[in-house]
Formats: sequence, C-alpha cells, structure tokens
Amino acid sequence: MNFVDLEIRKAKPEDCIRIRELIQELADYEQMPNGPKIDYKTLQRDGFGSKKPLYECYVAVVFGEIVGYALYFWIYYSLGRKALHLEDLYVTPFHRLKNIGSKLFSAVAKKNFNENGQFLDFSVLSWNPAETFYLSKGSKDLTNDEDWQMYRFDRATLQALAENIADSEYVATEIGNFNAIAQLAKEALPHTRSKYEVKKLKSVSDTEGSNSSGARCLAVFSGNGEVVAYALYCYAYSTWEGKSMYLQEFPQWDVGNQIRLCLLRALAKKARDDGCSRIDFWKKHQLEDILLLSSHGAKNLTHSEMWHLYRLFELKK
Repeated sequence: MNFVDLEIRKAKPEDCIRIRELIQELADYEQMPNGPKIDYKTLQRDGFGSKKPLYECYVAVVFGEIVGYALYFWIYYSLGRKALHLEDLYVTPFHRLKNIGSKLFSAVAKKNFNENGQFLDFSVLSWNPAETFYLSKGSKDLTNDEDWQMYRFDRATLQALAENIADSEYVATEIGNFNAIAQLAKEALPHTRSKYEVKKLKSVSDTEGSNSSGARCLAVFSGNGEVVAYALYCYAYSTWEGKSMYLQEFPQWDVGNQIRLCLLRALAKKARDDGCSRIDFWKKHQLEDILLLSSHGAKNLTHSEMWHLYRLFELKK
C-alpha cells in the first residue's frame, strides 16, 4: 500500500456508524459470547455529546474508508498522575500486515506521552497473536511478570452490592481534596505499583494531593477525622456496554475487610446510580483479595477469559 493513501486522524461524530461496525467485527474475531450492546448513537453521545467525553478515538482511513480504530480514555492516580487506557485497537483483516495497527498504536502512545501520561495500559487476550506486536513495541506483560489479574463487577453484582450498603459498619464519603489521602498514597506506593513503575516514578513531592478533573475518590474516616482507607476511580468506557467505572486504587487487605467491603458497596452504589454498566480493575494476585472479591461477586477475567494486562512505559523512537 502506498501510505500516502493512509490517514490517521481523530474520530468525528459521523464516523460512529462505521466504528460500531468495526466494534462488531472485533467482537466476532475475539469470539466473545456477549457482544456489543450499544448502538452508534450511544457512541456519538458518549464521545462527542458533552465537554467531558467518556472516550476519545483515532481512526485509520484508506481511500476514504475507515478500516481501523483505536479507542481510549484517561485513568488517574492519587499522586497527581494520569495515564491512558487503550480499550480497543482493531484493523479489518484485509488491511492487516500493512503497518496500520502500528500507526494507530503509535498515535495513542504519542498522545499519552505528549500530555505527560505516565504509561499506556491495555489488556490483551493471551491467545491473541497481536501479543508479539505489543511486545515488539516495548510493552510489558504485567500479568506474566507480576501476576496482575483483571476483575469485574457486572451490572447484576453492582445492584446486589448497592442494595446492601446499609449493612456496612463504616461509611464511605466522596472527597474532592486529595491532600487527605496523600500520606496513605505514598505508604501504599511500594505495595500497589508495578516494579517497573516504581523504578521509573519520579519524586511525588510536587504532585501529592493534586486532583485531576477526571479522578474521583471515596474515603473512610476514623472517629478523629483522619482517612483510614480510600478507593480512587474514574469513569471509563466499554465498547460493549458503554459507560463504566475504572477502579484504579483500592486498599490492601491489612486495613480490614469490613472497611474494604464498605468501599466496595459505596463504589457499587455510585456506579449503579451513575448508569455504569460495570466496574473493572486490576490487582496483584493475593489470597486475601481472592476471598473478599470472589465472595462478593467479582469475576476474575484473567482466569475465565485469559485477559492479560500490558503496559508501555515509553515510546520507542
């Protein structure tokens, strides 16, 4: 292919009809039993209908036809950091092996690093031959390297958790000033971050306590007003189900399961009330987490569907 004929550009509202067709192609390719449930009008509304879209998207255009797309959204951290999560990258079979996927991936990665994103996250099915492509770009498979596993609370589980929120011994409150959780965030840093991330992470002294507009936090306070645990989340996007929630930081087991359950129920109620289809999150595989999460309906998609977490820390020249 003469790459003069290829254009990588930001998606427009009128592209959503074609993007929805490609989302269906991707679902068929991945042989997912529960395919996309949203239509192109939902894509238009969620990506272009407000000043704070739930996602952004690049498309690959060849001779005027959209032949691929890369859909992504921002995720946020308590210590004033952000990163991009690549939700979908797909190129039609006829146009593969022509460097189009590579150009779409590079467009998203460049946006992330140009806007000071710490890294680019994305998930890949372990049987997908694209694994070789992502590794060649310098990405790390954190599921293989550090046993990060993907969990999900689906819509039915969110409803059940939200209905039981009154049973919680503690109360979780939404907070907007992250200074209250800065110390807890620093203490958790060695335990909850990837070894690659900790190695590359710069000093947090200049960013602690900041609150990016997309980051939200639920916290549990002690009797004297100190934060004892928090959960950090943002709104995300699923090309299968639309608006969802991405849980980025959640307390370790040593804060006590009653406090963690309080936060889970509060998150579920927030997600349900805000029209989210699910909550997705990644955690390192630990027995205490398995017992708590599975007993309250979380599905381990790394086990059941073989999803792996990949992370790109820098864009190669």
